[in-house]
Amino acid sequence: MDEDITSIDSQPVHSLKIKHGRSKIIIALTVLGALLAIFAVGVVGFYSSLLPVDGQAQENIRIVIKQGQTASEIAELLHKNGLIRNKPAFELYTEMTGKNSQLRSGGYILKKSLSVQEIVEHLASGKTDELRVTLLPGLTLEELADPAVAGRLAQQGFKDQETKTALSNDYTSPPC
Repeated sequence: MDEDITSIDSQPVHSLKIKHGRSKIIIALTVLGALLAIFAVGVVGFYSSLLPVDGQAQENIRIVIKQGQTASEIAELLHKNGLIRNKPAFELYTEMTGKNSQLRSGGYILKKSLSVQEIVEHLASGKTDELRVTLLPGLTLEELADPAVAGRLAQQGFKDQETKTALSNDYTSPPC
């Protein structure tokens, strides 16, 4: 009867253990390779999210960061204005660099050609962008607000509503 058993399975038991051990190693290496590939794709995706939205853009976009706004709220504002590709990537970048609590309030003029790093550095510097507006004789308020007229407020990054609000206010000049 023992002869029947050996004739059915002619492979020694230790050779089956070796094959089984190799298959575990192959499975482990396959899983490790897949995890590394997923990690690499994530890293590439994160870094591509930090690139400028449009490297050739020259249009000024004015944003106003209010006192007390969080990095998440600022990310929403930047994304809504088309200045960043990905809100979570902006938040993660500011967290990783320690800049999330250093972003300052104020008015800033940015471009879609800026990377997340450049935007964060500008917002963390606290150097707000101020514009000096000179009203030339003969220029109407409508022309000043018209985005099609070269050099006007719209081309400086001011939104239509901001321009209309500013131009509809009453201002008093200091005495000469």
